Amino acid sequence: MRLAIAVVITGCIIPTFVPTEHEYALARHIDGRLTALPTDDPLYERFAADVLSDPTLQRLLMLFEHTTESFLATNRAMPAPRTVANRLVIVLDSDEPGVLHDVRLVTPNGQARIELALGLGERGQVDLAGARHRMAAALAPLLLELVGVTPPDGPTVGIADLATEPATPEEALWRGYALALEAEYARPALGQAPADEVAMSLNPPPASLVERQAAIAARAAYSLGGGVADSPSAWARDASAASPMAVAAFLVALQRGAGHYYPQQHMLWMVSYEPEEVPFGKVLLAFMRLPRGAPATVEALIATYGETYPAERAMVRDLADAILGPPIPRGTP
Repeated sequence: MRLAIAVVITGCIIPTFVPTEHEYALARHIDGRLTALPTDDPLYERFAADVLSDPTLQRLLMLFEHTTESFLATNRAMPAPRTVANRLVIVLDSDEPGVLHDVRLVTPNGQARIELALGLGERGQVDLAGARHRMAAALAPLLLELVGVTPPDGPTVGIADLATEPATPEEALWRGYALALEAEYARPALGQAPADEVAMSLNPPPASLVERQAAIAARAAYSLGGGVADSPSAWARDASAASPMAVAAFLVALQRGAGHYYPQQHMLWMVSYEPEEVPFGKVLLAFMRLPRGAPATVEALIATYGETYPAERAMVRDLADAILGPPIPRGTP
């Protein structure tokens, strides 16, 4: 039914789809061909135990699933209709983690072709221990492309280099969103959420991940009741808009501080999300409503979020001023 609905809505022909009895489909290379794994393959059990046992990663997986359902519920134009028609395809032995484009894979029903898949491999190897730490940041750009945000020009930056500066404002928004989703995964390691002590002791997040997330948390503390480390006036707004870490701090604060209310006109988009996913769904809807053809920057997102949720316009502006610095007055050279 899900596939049939997608075909009717988009008017496109999807000859095959990726069968799975799970909330996702796993794939890896077999005899040189990317192949969808049968639903009883032992890797499903291992992936569930080693990766999706983390509740944040399970929630982010469902954020993807419910976003595809939002497309089906609203009849919106789909940038990636075949991706929407399927469960999330996860390639376990990709060359690197991140978005995979124009993916073709062997299934029991023939060859399937989808626009977007999630790579969680490392140098072409299956590495589930590492995939646990990479999944949140790797899923972020896939979500952005799913809602039609075009990646910035230039070479792709790996997860380990997401916080590297300088960056263009477009790159900063892209990387900042990845860091903001990674921040959700890092909360237990930072003492901001209950942790599974056994899992943390067996497979703790890398020190580099914890270090960058601690810095993001310090700047995002405005919305968490802890104040800020420096006076916002010391932060230059234009420099912050080109800083992945600063943009991430703003997005972290927004996703944790956004209310659960939204205008009635967006009800069909939001109804697919679970209550705890609503703030993330609201941000994704704002991303989807960014003006096409214009640079996708944090300033554009701030304006679009305020237009999408008028009751929160003052909140999002105040949040931006506190975390990014005061806005640059018009006419300032």
